[in-house]
Amino acid sequence: MLNKILPFLFLLTTVYNCPLFTKQTAVNSAKKEQIRKQIENVDCDDADRLEEVKKLYKSLGANKDEIKVVDYGDVKNVIVTVRGKTDETVVVGGHYDKTTLGCGVIDNWSGIVLIANLYESFKKKNNKKTYKFVAFGKEEKGLIGSKAMVKAIPLEKKSNYCAMVNFDSFGFTNLWTLESISDRKLIELGQKVAKERGQVFQIKNFRGASSDSKSFQKAGIPSITVSGLGDNWRKYLHQDADQLENISFPKIYENYTFSIDYLEKIDSKSCDYFK
Repeated sequence: MLNKILPFLFLLTTVYNCPLFTKQTAVNSAKKEQIRKQIENVDCDDADRLEEVKKLYKSLGANKDEIKVVDYGDVKNVIVTVRGKTDETVVVGGHYDKTTLGCGVIDNWSGIVLIANLYESFKKKNNKKTYKFVAFGKEEKGLIGSKAMVKAIPLEKKSNYCAMVNFDSFGFTNLWTLESISDRKLIELGQKVAKERGQVFQIKNFRGASSDSKSFQKAGIPSITVSGLGDNWRKYLHQDADQLENISFPKIYENYTFSIDYLEKIDSKSCDYFK
């Protein structure tokens, strides 16, 4: 028996001391720490959020010309674009505004940090599709930022929009989706990614719940909202308990790695697949 175990232990020790393994572990640890610090840097004043989003993207390598603040008159969105090989477009979005209660770190600074880090990851990839990373304003006042963006899409370009993935509120669980404002093909793709990772991608419904994917869905653009809230979400969402100390940083990092896999799956599909 010992003769069988020793070669395995030798192989395991060799792998874990491999420079490539050590380097990847260091990269993962650095990214976890980066995300943690970015969330801890949350500004609890809603009036400061737009500028904080711009600072976040700048810290991740976006230059001034890439960070577009689009003013629609009654709302401002921040859009950072990563060009792909084609004009097929995926919107990766989430809102930066907050309610009057709590710090808004869960809802939705956590989502903004995820989106910005996905930008950092995808700007280094050889994408087929073009990605628009969008921080929407005034979601809490009626999805105003996302509605404004959808309305501004020229009719002749609307068919280029393959999918919209909306990130809203994290720090508790694995990613799940809100079925009422999410399209079937995108839900099924999330389930496929989860199965490959040995996880479950839950489908949930909450009466009256909405988020920015709904604006795109109503315009005929395939959309999905993903979240990492737990079953006790009522304790935190739009409450004073929306505070930094209630967030699980390891869980947000796990949500981030899942989201990379998910967007890569979307990138591999044709635009027609989602419609």
